[in-house]
Amino acid sequence: MTAFQAGALAESMVGGGYLGIVLDRVLGQAASVLGVDAACLCVPDPARGDGAIVAAARGLDDVVGTRIRSGSEPIADADATAIPLAGTPGAVLIIAGRKPNLRALAPLTEMVGAAVGQLGQRTRMAPSVIRRVRDLAVSLDERDGYTADHSQEVVELVRAVAAGLGLERAEMRELELAALLHDVGKVRVPDAILQKPGALDAHEFDVMALHPIWGQQLLADVLGFAAVAGIVRYHHERWDGGGYPDRLAGAHIPLASRVISVCDAYHAMTSDRPYRAALGRDEALARLAEAAGSQFDPDVVAQATAVISRSGASGTSARPSAGRALRRA
Repeated sequence: MTAFQAGALAESMVGGGYLGIVLDRVLGQAASVLGVDAACLCVPDPARGDGAIVAAARGLDDVVGTRIRSGSEPIADADATAIPLAGTPGAVLIIAGRKPNLRALAPLTEMVGAAVGQLGQRTRMAPSVIRRVRDLAVSLDERDGYTADHSQEVVELVRAVAAGLGLERAEMRELELAALLHDVGKVRVPDAILQKPGALDAHEFDVMALHPIWGQQLLADVLGFAAVAGIVRYHHERWDGGGYPDRLAGAHIPLASRVISVCDAYHAMTSDRPYRAALGRDEALARLAEAAGSQFDPDVVAQATAVISRSGASGTSARPSAGRALRRA
């Protein structure tokens, strides 16, 4: 199931579909920079030679995918400004309401132009990209069945928490794939460490702690997956800066990585492992609350707690434990 999910998510992130997500994100950045409520991106219509199609929009209902005639604009506003995209003939950014700061918009229009220009390459490379991501998922499943099953369950919680935090469509798609493959770097961890039934010693922990870097390296080799690779790299950073591998702190840690960190910890705590018994829901939530502001982003913990409480998910039944076992990497 992991390989199927990974392949489906990868398929949605190559070719025109993912291009639309990228454009939606960049348009959001442009609207934020300018402080406007209505904007859209138009690219050449691939089915016709004399018009354009709306690829992304903000503050406009049901206009994405609309074909427009040459010379017309989807924003009925006398103050709307059309800005050509760098290096992409026929593509324009349309802003409503005020004259834009062209200097501030220059980097954004260059990003959009590059994304549109890469569409052909993404389409050609789609089969190999999907195959590569599926192969990574299969490798993870073969090395450690628990890790693969764990990752699938983390995805479900991640999706619900991210929705409550208001993540956008682009971020959600990348986050889902990162959650599914967040432990893919463990395919490089020696079996003696990965399968060890007891606690890891200091050297073994140092080796295990390399898996976010290895995961990032594996995913960075896949065309168009740089953002997913970054999320995976930072999913063991701590809110207080005491995590690994880069000791990032607070908002410097990508929000997607912070969401995976909390959901990963909750599922790990409520799962039976050879080296410790599972905790029940209430005890696991109590530990998340205790670590909010130190290990975890407090806002993410609050949202995860709300989601878990509403769902009635209990994990496994609570069992007595002698102290707090150090959770493995």
